[in-house]
Amino acid sequence: MNRSSTKSLWYCTIAFLTVIVPITAQQTGDLFGRSLLLNDGGIAGSTKNTITLIPPNATTLTTDYSLILPSAVPTVGNFLRAGSVAGTVITLDWNAVSTATSPYEEATAFQRNIRRITSLVNGTQVTPGFLATDLQAGHTAAGQTATANYSIIAGGSENTNSGQNAGILSGNLNNVASNESAIGGGVSNTISSSGFRSFIGAGSSNTVSVNFSAVVGGQNNSVSGGINEFIGGGQGNSVTVNYSSIGGGQSNSITGGQFLFIGGGSSNSASINNAVVGGGANNAVTGGQYGAILGGFGNTVTGNSAAILGGSSNSVSGQFSAIIGGQNLTLSGAQSLGFSTGSAMTVSTSGVFVVGNANLWLANNSSTASELRFFESQASTGAFPAAGTNYVAFKAGSSMTNDNTYTLPTTIGSAGQVLRIASSPAPTATTAQLDWVTISTPTVVTQAIVADNTLVTVAATTSFLRLDGNGIPANRTVTLANGSSDGQLLVIRGVAFGANGIELQDAGNLRLSGDVQLNNNDTITLIWDATSVVWIEVARRNN
Repeated sequence: MNRSSTKSLWYCTIAFLTVIVPITAQQTGDLFGRSLLLNDGGIAGSTKNTITLIPPNATTLTTDYSLILPSAVPTVGNFLRAGSVAGTVITLDWNAVSTATSPYEEATAFQRNIRRITSLVNGTQVTPGFLATDLQAGHTAAGQTATANYSIIAGGSENTNSGQNAGILSGNLNNVASNESAIGGGVSNTISSSGFRSFIGAGSSNTVSVNFSAVVGGQNNSVSGGINEFIGGGQGNSVTVNYSSIGGGQSNSITGGQFLFIGGGSSNSASINNAVVGGGANNAVTGGQYGAILGGFGNTVTGNSAAILGGSSNSVSGQFSAIIGGQNLTLSGAQSLGFSTGSAMTVSTSGVFVVGNANLWLANNSSTASELRFFESQASTGAFPAAGTNYVAFKAGSSMTNDNTYTLPTTIGSAGQVLRIASSPAPTATTAQLDWVTISTPTVVTQAIVADNTLVTVAATTSFLRLDGNGIPANRTVTLANGSSDGQLLVIRGVAFGANGIELQDAGNLRLSGDVQLNNNDTITLIWDATSVVWIEVARRNN
């Protein structure tokens, strides 16, 4: 055998061993290796190609697992999948590839307008505008689509969108006709062509026909005049002026001015600049800027910067005036405050605080009686009271056994009179009638008696008479005038020299224990009995 034959035999032996060894190993055990190389039938170095199967890196493969190939032969289009998993053993099988069919299509070539496919649409199939999208489930007319450029209807049925860059999220029979506007949903809501950049959230039969305005929800609400208007919800509410809002409620309306607000309630109205109605029913701010009604029923404000907090059938027409509640009170005066109950009351005076048909309590629970204070006049502006400003105060006693009620007199009284507890009606443990009475201040009168039968006047305040006689008492008789008040006391002193003096006789309006002559320093005390109209002797002394 030559060298060339020997060399060929060696190569064949090597090749044979290379093939036989793996086959033998596969029959008798498992093969282990870093990768599996599968070669095609090409010639090495030129057309021969290799597929290499490589397991994950050691850092990523967390556990050993086995793949069991399918036992069946696949059909065209099958893909290999994990049919079942038992621990770390995965059994593979063949599965048919499902063909996915898109529910959407481009309606017009090169327009990039998207719609549902015909099989998914009830009624008329429609064509959206350029770069528009219509995903509605049904149409009854060709115009019920997103006809404007860049518009969208995301769902619902029978909606119409003709506003560019506008949208309808869902709902039925909604209509957007203005650019850059939107309807969230609901039924039969409309944004007209004059509602630029406006919005309706949902609800039914709501309309917006002005720019930059919104109706969030509710039913039959309307924004139809001005700009920048808002209705939150409710039913039958209407806004027709700039920068105004209704929060909700029913049948509320804003019809004049601007910058107005109605919070809610029913049948409230506002029609003047910067007016507010918080709620209630049938309340109206119709005149006077900056007017407000917080709530209540049937209240009316027509004065500038006037307000009603609540109550029923109250009215304020005076500027800077307010009613805090109650009913049937009308304030037509300026800068006044009122509360009343019961029958209708009208107050036209300015600068008053009216409490009608109600008691005013100065209450406390701090163990200190509250005071009613009357301050003296103060001219300076700013902090009140200023330093040095004083007051008069009335307050209840700190410890009382009964409620005390004092009723004032019906007349104004006279100069110098004072209040006292009247005898009629008789006072009780809790009530007393006051009346005016003249308090006598004791006065002393000195009078010369120079003729017989001289009349001496006794004033209401006279309690002491000095009578100076210039003759003997029998020739200087004195007559006293009647007293002024029942129980008036009178002391008479004789002032004279020698045998001179005065005489009082037990006659006329004098009831004495006999005639009396008063010389120097002699006295007699009398008391006036208004019932009998007489002076009665109490005592006499010869001094």
